[in-house]
Amino acid sequence: MKNERKNNTRTETRLIKVSSGGEKRLDIYLKEAVPVARNRARAMIDSGTVFVNGEKQSKYHRLVRCGDDVRFDFQVKTGIEINPFDKELEIVYEGNDYIAVNKPAGMIVHPTGYGEQDTLVNAAANLKRGETVHAINRLDRDTTGIVLLAFDKKKAAQLAELIKGRNVYKEYACLVHGRVAGKGNIEMEISNGGSGAKCRQAVESGGKSAATVYEPKEYFKGATLLKVIIKTGRTHQIRAHMKFIKHPIIGDKTYGDPQLDEKLLGDNAPKRQLLHAGLMEFKLNKQLMSITAPLPEDFKTALEKLSV
Repeated sequence: MKNERKNNTRTETRLIKVSSGGEKRLDIYLKEAVPVARNRARAMIDSGTVFVNGEKQSKYHRLVRCGDDVRFDFQVKTGIEINPFDKELEIVYEGNDYIAVNKPAGMIVHPTGYGEQDTLVNAAANLKRGETVHAINRLDRDTTGIVLLAFDKKKAAQLAELIKGRNVYKEYACLVHGRVAGKGNIEMEISNGGSGAKCRQAVESGGKSAATVYEPKEYFKGATLLKVIIKTGRTHQIRAHMKFIKHPIIGDKTYGDPQLDEKLLGDNAPKRQLLHAGLMEFKLNKQLMSITAPLPEDFKTALEKLSV
């Protein structure tokens, strides 16, 4: 049975008096004032719930001016209840108010609103270290490696600021198809893709800036083990960038080629992308933190098979 997304929102009506000078298109004003993405601002107008000076609006290009009253309905997230999940976690660093976990493949980091209770955050809640659990960074469901989890709001804000300020060094290991000749740097924007976060593309413009540095660490017949350093943290960044340079990650069902995987590894072909966040470094309270997480078994099995 297909999971149905739970309604974790409530509708609020907001009234804003335009205070800035000049004129601005209604969709652009909503985008900046709410704030929301421009396509969502247009969806709000299409729904018939946006009014200017008491009049319902249907045109995106309707101009608003200083002194206008803009009223609209807006969906506000109400939060998702986090229930403890009895699952043993591989903790690779443990502090008083935060931990680092080596996330396994097949587990999402936090609930998305579809009723999941078997997430990394739910499992961390079972540790009963604090009243709340905050996931500081995210990894795809089938990407393994280091995820930081804080049990204190102040610590969560401190760690999140490091991520936001790009003051965290993140190093990944990935196994890709083909022989990667040498070091490289990819600076291609990542598009919003199709439905949700299912598929992204490396594009020259129109996406979000993304920078990936890679270096071959070991060569195999038909494959290369790469060290990858990301300077930005876009959704599917490494996976989309590897596809762009025509060296897709082995096991990647979205950006790779399952037939090539099977041809290369046969029955040992992985069921998920062989991408692992193995090293994270940052300074916290003037102390350098260096956290490592070992490769999972399926990754090691693929390397052993290719070494034969």
